[in-house]
Amino acid sequence: MKKFSILVVDDEKEMCISLSEIINSNGYRALYTVDPKQVPVILSGENIDLIIMDVRMPVISGIDLLKRIKITNKRIPIIMISGYTSVESAVLAMKYGALNFYMKPINTTELMGEIGRVADSYWRDADNFDHRIVSRSSEMERIKKEISKVAPTDAPILLTGESGTGKELAACALHDQSERHSRPFIKVNCASLPETLLESELFGHERGSFTDAVERRLGKFEIANGGSIFLDEIGDMSLKIQPKLLRVLQDGEIQRLGGSSSISTDVRIISATNQDVDELIREGRFREDLFFRLSVVIIHIPPLRERREDIQALTDHFLEMFNRIYGKRLRSLSPEVAEIFMRHQWPGNIRELRNCLERSCIFAAQQQECLEVDLLPTQYRASADRQQDGGLAGYFDGPIPFPIIIFIVMVIFWQYILRRTKLGRYSCAVGGNKEAARLSGVPVDFYHIMTFVIGGLMAALAGIIYASRLFSATPLAGQGYELDAIASTVIGGTSVSGGEGSVIGTLVGVLLLNVVSNMFNLLGIQVYIQYLIKGVIILTVVGFDSYSRYKR
Repeated sequence: MKKFSILVVDDEKEMCISLSEIINSNGYRALYTVDPKQVPVILSGENIDLIIMDVRMPVISGIDLLKRIKITNKRIPIIMISGYTSVESAVLAMKYGALNFYMKPINTTELMGEIGRVADSYWRDADNFDHRIVSRSSEMERIKKEISKVAPTDAPILLTGESGTGKELAACALHDQSERHSRPFIKVNCASLPETLLESELFGHERGSFTDAVERRLGKFEIANGGSIFLDEIGDMSLKIQPKLLRVLQDGEIQRLGGSSSISTDVRIISATNQDVDELIREGRFREDLFFRLSVVIIHIPPLRERREDIQALTDHFLEMFNRIYGKRLRSLSPEVAEIFMRHQWPGNIRELRNCLERSCIFAAQQQECLEVDLLPTQYRASADRQQDGGLAGYFDGPIPFPIIIFIVMVIFWQYILRRTKLGRYSCAVGGNKEAARLSGVPVDFYHIMTFVIGGLMAALAGIIYASRLFSATPLAGQGYELDAIASTVIGGTSVSGGEGSVIGTLVGVLLLNVVSNMFNLLGIQVYIQYLIKGVIILTVVGFDSYSRYKR
């Protein structure tokens, strides 16, 4: 954990040394300079959290330097000091963004109190960084609006979604925007405790109710009275405890373990699960009546792979947070890392992205500003290695990819048709379908029909896959770009008149679509738009090829 860093700027070296010693003795990190021209250099090379600066200095005044710093570093708080009594200087300093103004000789007790408040605010902000819903996608913006609507009510809320999608953040937002925001917000993970301990944790117990119950203990529902309780992984709650939770929802009453009297409680219940509750009900593992009580409002949090527009916003958010915590300077992703992030499936969702960026920030050099591939964990670097071979290596990793199999079958079948008909033999010799038909006696319509059948089947296959990707908002499968491969197969394969030409056409199509995909990802174009544009390209090529084939 980095120390809170303070830069002292004064043309009097004795003052710099004195203040630095006091600051260091209070557990902070102090740097100083007697040359105000060195301040921009220091700020570019160090993570400074607070500046203490004299007003009157040679070459450049403290007020002018204050204005310059605030242009490029608005967030850095600055405390001005001066040995000359001047109301005008104090007013100007506050006008241009100074946090406070102290006269020399400085009351160090007051100054250290001010520094302590700034440091507390700094670390509080760093902690709060992790408790905000960060998003750019329309789906998450819709969910945030939904949270704002239901938060002021006392209706029970059920949050659903995969692990790591941000259900706990949504629960925090529901509490913070409710009328109960000043009251307790208690979190309980139902999957982390065995049945007996969970019952005691939720409802409390009386002395002697079980072997280790040496004294009475209040449960979470009593502690949260007047506030909210968040029951995470509600699907793992045992059938024995579920009726007691149902009673809380119905009657607002609990009964401690080993107790005989009912205790009234006023608690808003927010629950969450990553399981299919309908399936749990069918299997008899969850009470249907409890589900109906818990799910007055259901909010589903989509996985990260279905809202890729949020990846960049989340990356910026986490980098800024970890820069504060670890004293690093990472500001951006390299193009290679950006592409890896956009193509990765993120099975661990936001939690996986957060851990990846924290690990990268820890291993980054002190002055490094761009996150490169070598900072990523091994599994991400392996993905990058597959993409460095011009985008084609991924198609041939492991077993033969499905699109290549389709392509080979199509070429073999078409070559068989050509070699088994007089039309094919004459077509190769004469160079025109109509002339070949006249000489061979084979109707040219046969050639057209087979062309349309093969080309149509391939186009339909690509269209179905495009549609499924489009409406599910999922990315390209794996790292092999199978979707682009199938699209390329259609582009190259529908113009088959000979094996060599079709192979070249397919390879060219793969390369072109790979370049287009990389360009779209670097420009941050949404996945929906990418698929629409590439779909139009493919349909245009296939249509033109079919039309020109018909005219021959």
